[in-house]
Amino acid sequence: MDAMRIKPSRWYHGLEILLFLVGLSLLGLFLFKNLIGLTSSLVQPTVPMAYDLTFSERGKYTMWI
Repeated sequence: MDAMRIKPSRWYHGLEILLFLVGLSLLGLFLFKNLIGLTSSLVQPTVPMAYDLTFSERGKYTMWI
């Protein structure tokens, strides 16, 4: 006796694609909002001017010039 293959309907495949796209767009929105928030707190000195920086804690800091 041959075993019957049970396949999901096309609606399930469409629902999978829809959920994937919604999740991908939500992830993109989350990353975009967090990256915009990150750049608002950065200090951008204009070079070749002198700029005084005050750090809240002691430690090593990286300057991108």
